[in-house]
Amino acid sequence: MTYIDRILVTEDDALLRRIFESIARLSEIEIDMVESAERALDTIKKRSSENLSYPVILTDIVMPGMKGLTLINKIWEFVDSGQILQPEIYVMSGACCNYDREISLIIREGKIKGFYEKPFDTKKIFEELNEIKMLVFEGRLAQYRTASSR
Repeated sequence: MTYIDRILVTEDDALLRRIFESIARLSEIEIDMVESAERALDTIKKRSSENLSYPVILTDIVMPGMKGLTLINKIWEFVDSGQILQPEIYVMSGACCNYDREISLIIREGKIKGFYEKPFDTKKIFEELNEIKMLVFEGRLAQYRTASSR
């Protein structure tokens, strides 16, 4: 199993998907964009069958159908069972107040790396994606994880 040089973004809002595609293009980062948690799971499974894992997954919390928190728990089930390598997971939501307790729990459990509240600063996301790009796509994700866990 190896990391793929792509980021998975799960967002149900078409406008935000276009914004992320623009940010990724400017950052020269390849992304797989899906509109639902169900599609994200299908995409993760497909990549896993190719012996590939996403190094970074960015997901919305509130979406029709399966919610982002359920998606995160399912991703960790895949990690725990050895089906995929551990990704850095970032979440975003405009309804964070409704999910404060659940978000706090997944942060304490170490299941997510960061949280973006909508509306968010696209410049900040652009800068962080560039930082992630340098760390992940230059093969330093393991060093990053070790340093950030100290």
